[in-house]
Amino acid sequence: EYFAALAASGLELAPARTQVKIELGRGCWWGEKAPCLFCGLNGCSRRYRRKSAPRFLEEWQRLRQYPTRTVTLTDNVLAEDAYADLLPMLTGPHGRRVFCEVRPPVSAAQMELLARAGINRIQPGIESLSTRSLQRMRKGTRASDNVALLVHAVAHQVAVTWNLLCGFPGETDDELAEQLQRLPLLTHLPPPTGLYPVQYHRFAPLVEVPERHGVGMLVPAPAYRHLYPLAPAVLADLAYWFVPE
Repeated sequence: EYFAALAASGLELAPARTQVKIELGRGCWWGEKAPCLFCGLNGCSRRYRRKSAPRFLEEWQRLRQYPTRTVTLTDNVLAEDAYADLLPMLTGPHGRRVFCEVRPPVSAAQMELLARAGINRIQPGIESLSTRSLQRMRKGTRASDNVALLVHAVAHQVAVTWNLLCGFPGETDDELAEQLQRLPLLTHLPPPTGLYPVQYHRFAPLVEVPERHGVGMLVPAPAYRHLYPLAPAVLADLAYWFVPE
């Protein structure tokens, strides 16, 4: 129905400029065990659940009928066991771009599975090239895991979108200097999209128990008081994005 409406709309938007979405899992399997300190996703329920491989494969095959260039998996992160029970059976919608988010580490064999399945762009949760910083974020990964992922992606011609975070509570000059020393050694690998200050989102451990992580008083982001003529206490209950006072 969507593509029929698009054709009748007169917008002259080519199907090649559209994308269709598909979901394998809902939530984050890592966050169910130990959410990253800055992550406020899935705050209403940390429980992770996913479709069976046969159900997903059936839906995947149905996507072939749609005249689109891009297929996007909406998952927060690809299921941990998808490398074993799903990707070996998956064949990509040929001629289409397929995107999903993954969690490092991703081995060379797993990257090959992604490429064979037709997934040609990924967004990994890299966030830092300092192991000490990653430990503080509770990422459960090492800097070497992140670099290895980039190497494997280049080897298998999988495009990567990733970023670095800064301004994390407790961050030291040594950790930043460590990353500055490493970046010039990685210029042959896909660069980050940018360096972004950490944000404080509702449901994130940084916001739920800020004093435990060295964060001072947090207040709703300034934009809220311009949007909603409400008392500060009400705004604090409404807001999703907070900033240090």
